[in-house]
Amino acid sequence: MRNTVCIVDDDVDMREVLTRIVRSAGLAARSFDSAESFLRERGDVPIACLLIDVELGGMSGVRLLETLADGEADFPVFLISGAHDAVTLASAKRLGATIIDKPFDVRQLAQRIRAVAGKDATAQ
Repeated sequence: MRNTVCIVDDDVDMREVLTRIVRSAGLAARSFDSAESFLRERGDVPIACLLIDVELGGMSGVRLLETLADGEADFPVFLISGAHDAVTLASAKRLGATIIDKPFDVRQLAQRIRAVAGKDATAQ
């Protein structure tokens, strides 16, 4: 069963906002303060989708995507960005991620998360 939305953001306030959005969509949320902590601590979490901030201290959001692509991760990824350049956008798209621009509409983001991850929400 894949029903947990994982959030990777080094901003504690943004992690809390994203956690509330995910839970409002009827899904479980688990947050991480860095790409490294996600890779180290996620264990066997059944991932429904992943929300990653582009700008992280340490490993960047795009680098995390590249690392996950090496392991053939098979879940949808949203890359959240306040500002991104053409290279970041091209890399994210090549890796199969969807870019979400800040500021984002909370209801629209909840709907998008539910659309890709909500299939398992009834299993909770």
